[in-house]
Amino acid sequence: MIDMTYRPGDRRRSTRKEDYLDALDCLIASRGERCYSPLPGDTRDTLFPEVNRRWRQRFEHRLTMKYTRQARIDDTIRLHKRRRYQVQLAQAEIELAFLTPGELDSWVRRAQQQGLDEDDLSGLVLAWTTRFPCLAELDRYLWAAMPFWEARLQVSLISADLSAAARSDNAARLPNRLERR
Repeated sequence: MIDMTYRPGDRRRSTRKEDYLDALDCLIASRGERCYSPLPGDTRDTLFPEVNRRWRQRFEHRLTMKYTRQARIDDTIRLHKRRRYQVQLAQAEIELAFLTPGELDSWVRRAQQQGLDEDDLSGLVLAWTTRFPCLAELDRYLWAAMPFWEARLQVSLISADLSAAARSDNAARLPNRLERR
């Protein structure tokens, strides 16, 4: 009555009726967890549909946990990259504090080699230019609108035309450096 397709003469099935009944007893005793060879797979689904549903739920739960874990790992990696970038930007800002206008181009090249974004560098340089009176002629409002290479060009042109007194004044405006002995 359970399996209408049972024919002892099938090639893949056992020819003994006892093997079939033993497999059926094992299926019932395990409450659908174990379905052995003489029984077809749909017998378990017919008698114990909750087993298949439970297996599917467990599979979906494992899959959800896997994707959640991977999303957490990706978020952590993204957070570390952002922190590393912020540390590099802060280090570049500290280095910039000890530079005169003539040394700006080499600083920008080093910062760009580290992978810092031009928009971030532009903001740092704009704040840095307020320290030097020789760069007072730069228009701060146009600075935000012009490309960064053009702003760097203006700073380098101004610093190239400085007199020796203006250069020593710029060097005096830097924070104290440690002297080499």
